[in-house]
Amino acid sequence: MSWKRDEIGYTGIAFPFTIAPTGSILSSTVNLGDDDTSHIVEAMEQLLGTNPGERFFNRDFGAKPIDLIFRANTAESVLLAADDIREIFDEYEPRVSITEFAMIDSDPDEGWIKIRLGLYYVQTQVANSVELTIG
Repeated sequence: MSWKRDEIGYTGIAFPFTIAPTGSILSSTVNLGDDDTSHIVEAMEQLLGTNPGERFFNRDFGAKPIDLIFRANTAESVLLAADDIREIFDEYEPRVSITEFAMIDSDPDEGWIKIRLGLYYVQTQVANSVELTIG
């Protein structure tokens, strides 16, 4: 199967939801031919920030961010969180595979964690990493 890199891309509503200066809904477009993966990262942030049950027509969608944030910061809990996130991305974000997971920082009192994910973009076969804040 062959494809042209400049013909592959995605367009969707930007996350977080924003009204553009023109009054329209702001969209987010990614052109994988340019290795622009911002829209995929937005989709991952949305997935990680959604509690299961929040989506009326897809009750299983989400990552239980409260569970990720308030777990004890131990090696075992980091491994459990990494496994949970891998399973969720396998089901809901097939455009990427997680190759690395690291918890960078957290503040349970404020209710946030920062993680670094090593990603492999399946269609373009490009690897990079992103840092995401949950909470």
